[in-house]
Parts: sequence; structure tokens; C-alpha cells
Amino acid sequence: MKDREKGRKREREKGRKGERETSPLRPLTPSPLHPFPRSPIPPLTFPLKSLNEIAKAARILLKRFAGYRFFAVYGDMGAGKTTLIKALCKELKVKDMAVSPTFTIINEYCTDTGKPVYHFDFYRLKNKEEVYDIGYEQYFFSENYCFIEWPELVEELLPEEHIKIFISVNPDKSRTISEVLLIG
Repeated sequence: MKDREKGRKREREKGRKGERETSPLRPLTPSPLHPFPRSPIPPLTFPLKSLNEIAKAARILLKRFAGYRFFAVYGDMGAGKTTLIKALCKELKVKDMAVSPTFTIINEYCTDTGKPVYHFDFYRLKNKEEVYDIGYEQYFFSENYCFIEWPELVEELLPEEHIKIFISVNPDKSRTISEVLLIG
């Protein structure tokens, strides 16, 4: 119950600070109008000819963002969000089979060193009460890896510091993975 109240309080406080705190998705390329002033690391793009190349992208992402544990993965249905998260989990040496938690909202996996890895899928979320009910703060603000599918449905609850990853399907059915680091 206390977690739920803390989350609601944070949500209200962010609302008072203004929309700049929970800004919508930003353009993927910096420009004079849309620079990345809050990100010390410039955006990175991976063109993927097939989803088989996603393991290399996962390896690079984890190495590039070694100090970060929270990854929000955006993309249309079928873009490859779950496939990327499976590859990230494999790179982290997760012992369990990573699958989309579409109906359970969260899956907890265990690495070979015993560390938990959390995988959320908010696609079927009916309302934010469900997020409060699962005690999202104990996962989101832990020191463990969290991978989120459909984060746009709970964007105001995400930690201020996290990695945004965008996956898009190109006209030739290849994929592009691009990311932006946001620092609160």
C-alpha cells in the first residue's frame, strides 16, 4: 500500500513540475531545435537486415550502457521488442527462457550468478492501478536489470534515468534499433 501511495505522490509531483519532466518521444537525430542536452552519450543506430543480427546489437547496448539497468523498449506490434529483450537476457546469461509476459505483466528471470532480471510487458494493461498493485517500485528502483515493453503506457512512472530504445520495421522488413539516453 505504501508503494502505491509513493507512486501516486511521485506522479502528482511530476504533474506539478510541468510537461517537460515527462516529455513525449524525442526525435532520434539532434538538431538545433531538438538537441540532446541531457544525454552525455550520443544516440546510436543499428540497421538490422534480419532479426538474427539482434544478438550483436544486444551485446553492444549492454556494453555501451554498462552502468545502466533500466531499458524502455518502444516499437509497433511485431517490431521485435521481445526478440531484443530475449537477446539482452541471453547476453546477461539468464538461465530461464525469456518470453513475453503479455498476460502476467512481469516475468522474473535469474542469471547464472543468481541476480534477478525483470521483464515487463504493459500491452494489456487496463489501468495504472495494475502497475501499483504489482508494486512496480520494488522492481523499477532496484539495482537489477529491468526491460520494459510498451513503456509509453506508464511513461510517467519510469525512473528519470533510463535508456529508451526504439525498434522500427523498415519497408523491406529489415529493422532499425535506435536509442536515446535520458538523464533526469
